[in-house]
Amino acid sequence: MRRITPDIIWFTILATLFHQSGFLFILFLVPLQAIRNRKDFKTLLMASAAFLSAVLVMAVARSGGLDNQVQRTVFIMSEIIVPAYLLAGFLYINYDWPGNPRMLKKMIVAVTAAFIIGIPVILFYQNRILQDFYMEQLKFAIDYLKSMLAQADSVEAGDIADIIKSVTPEILAETLKKSALRTYLYWYFLILSANWWLGSSGIRYGKWKSALNPSRFTMPDFMVWPLIISLLLVLVDRKSPVGVLGYISWNILLIMVTLYGYKGFGIIQNLMKILKFPPPMRIMIIFTLSLMLVQPGIHYFILIGIPLLGVSEIWIKYEKNLKEN
Repeated sequence: MRRITPDIIWFTILATLFHQSGFLFILFLVPLQAIRNRKDFKTLLMASAAFLSAVLVMAVARSGGLDNQVQRTVFIMSEIIVPAYLLAGFLYINYDWPGNPRMLKKMIVAVTAAFIIGIPVILFYQNRILQDFYMEQLKFAIDYLKSMLAQADSVEAGDIADIIKSVTPEILAETLKKSALRTYLYWYFLILSANWWLGSSGIRYGKWKSALNPSRFTMPDFMVWPLIISLLLVLVDRKSPVGVLGYISWNILLIMVTLYGYKGFGIIQNLMKILKFPPPMRIMIIFTLSLMLVQPGIHYFILIGIPLLGVSEIWIKYEKNLKEN
């Protein structure tokens, strides 16, 4: 039987701190990925169990102020479900499966399983106790924002206050619900892939070594069909809502756009190498594309153009054509 070593303790503490630190929550799997790469899968299992135990202890401690036992139990479960939900997929992609399938395939399987497992999870978060709790939090946030704007002496604050007057907790809750259902699988995919990449990459021999090189990233040709079908369903959903199918289509579309966007970025890198662009020019091009990504209006050309470039490689073999010419 293995014992808990100091590195398991330290990496578990780091993962717990990330989980409890607000925005850094999305990076809580990075320390666990790092220890997986340093040791093995069994060590990862031990660290994951220790992490969940720490989260449970903190949830129990925070729920101490609730007198109602039912409310306390629901609160504790709500605190533990999301990290456990992410850990399940994380453990799957890190297991040494027979045949050593590529990470893209394991990610797709994990996201598909997350959709199935997510059904009871979503139903759990629909229970009345949590709904009332979240509604109270939204009401408090709206009232606090209104009071802050009322104290501000500016035209802009007055305009915002007029807009906020028409916002009710019910309207805001419905908006957030739709946004969450349209993106929850996408965020699941994004958190898993980003944490795997960051935890598996690092500085080696004085240079940054990436676990995934976009110039070598490939997509099977048949993957274009989920992109096309989800795009069509999203367009239909905007005109005439199609219910659950619309939410699923939004998630698939976002995932496919991200994957083909990464592929498009890899094509740009390869083309610059084939055309023998000097390193300073390559850096300038990447930097310019990054700036365009944060410019309102212009960013649509990047968000649409680069994924389309990735898709077009199915028919136009850029690297092969340039090498032949």
